[in-house]
Amino acid sequence: MSKRIMYHVSHQKNHDYLISSQNTFFFCLYYLHQTKKNATAGEDLYTFDDAVKPNTGSFYVRQIIGSTNYAMGTDIIDFAHGFLNYQIEHHVWPDLSMLQYQIGAPKLKLLCKKYGVPYVQENVFERLRKTVDIMIGRTTMRKFPIEYEPSRDKTVKVTWSSTNGAIDE
Repeated sequence: MSKRIMYHVSHQKNHDYLISSQNTFFFCLYYLHQTKKNATAGEDLYTFDDAVKPNTGSFYVRQIIGSTNYAMGTDIIDFAHGFLNYQIEHHVWPDLSMLQYQIGAPKLKLLCKKYGVPYVQENVFERLRKTVDIMIGRTTMRKFPIEYEPSRDKTVKVTWSSTNGAIDE
């Protein structure tokens, strides 16, 4: 085989690999984008018309009832989802490392059960269906009744402070 043909074959293989890698990369980006979007849309989740102060009871309840989780709990499942399956925990504790979500999720789920706060966890395909239903107007998201929240939690100016990347025990 001549050098020219060998170069062409080698170059074509590299080109095909590059195209395949780019397609895989863009598919993963699209999947991750859709996963995040699906975790905050659906007729079983709430929207809010005003702001509350960070680190108040109202703030944390809003993070929980405005998000949803997917299957979770094992390293393989969590890695496959890029740890985006912990949207509720991510909204409650935005500074946590991904591995800390595995520790925090069961505790938060029990706390929600104790106080009757809806903790929504469904598979990706069910969430996608609910997102599409919102997009095409078949359903709408719930409006949160703001009168349920104490006035001391309300704000017009929102500030944020770190949780220092750890779950308080």
